[in-house]
Formats: sequence, structure tokens, C-alpha cells
Amino acid sequence: MIMGVAQERDLDALLAEQPAGARIELDGGLYVTAGRDQSNRDDHRGITVRPGWTIEGNGSTIRLDPRRGRGQPRPDALYGIFVSRYGENAKEVRIQDITFDMGYAADSLHACSAVGLFGDNMSVERCRVMHWGNGSRIAESFLISLGAPYRQGSSLAPQNVIRMSWSGIAAPLPDEATPTSMRTGTNT
Repeated sequence: MIMGVAQERDLDALLAEQPAGARIELDGGLYVTAGRDQSNRDDHRGITVRPGWTIEGNGSTIRLDPRRGRGQPRPDALYGIFVSRYGENAKEVRIQDITFDMGYAADSLHACSAVGLFGDNMSVERCRVMHWGNGSRIAESFLISLGAPYRQGSSLAPQNVIRMSWSGIAAPLPDEATPTSMRTGTNT
């Protein structure tokens, strides 16, 4: 399914009804999302990544705007674009050829994550992150992170891959930002 045009599009609405296993091809345009507040289970805005999604960006830019439908963002929030909340697993998800514009000035007090998923058999390829701010002293920004699945008592090592084949991070990193991270082991 090919979605979007060259103007700014609401990514949350476009992805809301996509079923598990969908192949989603963006058109190279600009998309905007309210993002998910990873620290607030009661905030149901943003994108819930479904198992088996393949998201082909084709050079698209996805911009985070946590004010959409929320007003002023909470300073203690950890907003993200494609992220899991505690206890949620994604599996067999592919995300590629996307620029993530986190929408924060360099001195912003917010932490953020473009991709922060837990699960098995996932990959993020040829993506970059810009404008992530992170003057936060509350939380570290993990810009692109794939972690082991949440399973009680499991020690399964996930088969996850992050390949940054072009200018992955678009600015110098402050001490509080980690460009990519892989976590193996058990998340319970």
C-alpha cells in the first residue's frame, strides 16, 4: 500500500488501521505524528507498532510533534515515534529509509526516541535522526534502540539488526544521548 503525497500528512491516522503483517510504503514526503509517551500508559496517542510491519520510508521524513492533541508536552515525558511501552513486544518489524525529525531544539529539556522497540527479528536500516534536543536531566535519549522481548523467565537472544549506512546521526551528541543501542537478555 502506497500512502501520502508531498504535503505534510498525519502518520497516526494513516497507520491506525494497518493490520499486522502490512507492508507500508511511504512516498518520500513529510509525515507528522503526535508520538507515544513511553512513560504514560494512559496516553493512547501515536503509533502502536504491529507485528510483521514493514515500513519503507523511500526517503520520507517523519516529524514528532507531541503537542498534537496534548497541548504543552510534559517535561518528564519520553516521547517517541515507533516505540514500545513497558510489557509490549513487537516482532518481525522492518523500518527503513526514513529521516526522523524529533522536532526539538538543541537545548530542549525533553528526551526522545525515534525507534525504541522490544521484540524479536526486527531491523532498522538506512535511517537518520535529527533535532532531538535532550538537555534533559531526567532521562537519556536512545535515538534508535532495539531490545530483547519482554518475556517472563526467557533468556532468548533476539535477532535484531541496526544498520546505519548513511549519516545516521545528524548533529554532535550531547553526553545524555545514545545514538543506537541493542539490548539482549531478559526484560521482565
